[in-house]
Amino acid sequence: MDITTDIDPKITVDSDQVVTISIIVNELLQNAVSHAFPEEQTTPPNNVLVEGKVNDEIITMRIKDNGVGFDLDNTRPGSLGLTIIRSYVKDKLLGKLKIESTTQGTEVSFSFDQKPQH
Repeated sequence: MDITTDIDPKITVDSDQVVTISIIVNELLQNAVSHAFPEEQTTPPNNVLVEGKVNDEIITMRIKDNGVGFDLDNTRPGSLGLTIIRSYVKDKLLGKLKIESTTQGTEVSFSFDQKPQH
């Protein structure tokens, strides 16, 4: 699996945000490794993009894979990974989460306010 990163160097976050972001991104990467690419899928090459952009002091992180996708309406009740992601984006970052998944892959993005750095 190839992981590509594209992080805007203008992004600045405080220590609380960086811990929260790292937990969310780690969980999403673990999900990609565990679920997106079944062993029998060898083409196309397995790719994951981790992208971070800032626009008008809103940071958007996007994790996108080209795996098999999943049915958002048919996830395991109480799925710990998705529960953690939803909770951290909403409660710790005061942000918004968007999940899209098809048989062509999954894209998860979350946006939140960039705190001013002192």
